[in-house]
Amino acid sequence: MNFSSTAARAGPWLVALAPAWFVYDSLTTTLNVPMPVAIPIAAGVELTGVAAFDTWLALLAWNRKKRKIDPDAPVKLALLPVGVYLVAGIILTAVLKQDPVLALFFVLAAAGYATIAIQADQSRRETEVKQTKSEARKRRAERPPERPTNNEHPPQPFERSPELDELIQIVTDEFERSEMSNFGQANVQEWTGRKRTTAYQVLNYGQEAGAIEQVGRNKYICPNGKEPGDEPVR
Repeated sequence: MNFSSTAARAGPWLVALAPAWFVYDSLTTTLNVPMPVAIPIAAGVELTGVAAFDTWLALLAWNRKKRKIDPDAPVKLALLPVGVYLVAGIILTAVLKQDPVLALFFVLAAAGYATIAIQADQSRRETEVKQTKSEARKRRAERPPERPTNNEHPPQPFERSPELDELIQIVTDEFERSEMSNFGQANVQEWTGRKRTTAYQVLNYGQEAGAIEQVGRNKYICPNGKEPGDEPVR
């Protein structure tokens, strides 16, 4: 991990030290709260800010990935703890100390906590994508080889379609850029700008071409970023 990555992860946590100290100082000097009580209160206020932003982003991610039949997460309600953190922090410091400048430290802390939550959300997405691709590779490795059959009507040879190859390439590129763990028929429609019938043709054709693999009900991946025509179809 290079210096910039370390700074990007440590910086938001360092920002929290200032408002935590001001809350502690206000509790002990203005409200005469004992030190053993003031320390956990000050730490709890800042950790509540982290939890509020992390929960808000987690609900946003749920609404982005959920199926149409799944219920919506209460994103607007999740903003309430964020507002409570800011108001409580400003009252405990800027209002009690009668110093408006102290409010700026809570604005900076809010930006830091939002950054921490975004980093955690991105880490969850990357882990989910890696796990899905790893499971797909494991299933392919465990799949038994196909045995030749003596059918009276042998399977028809796979025929390439330049138009569908182009659409498969669009789907592959968009999937890699999206960092999604999988995609469905609706995503194919959105990425290609085609109708549902064409989207299903793209999915079926991609599976025959080896560029798309189905990992669940209406769940597909592009394993290893494979492009149409990378491997001959037998």
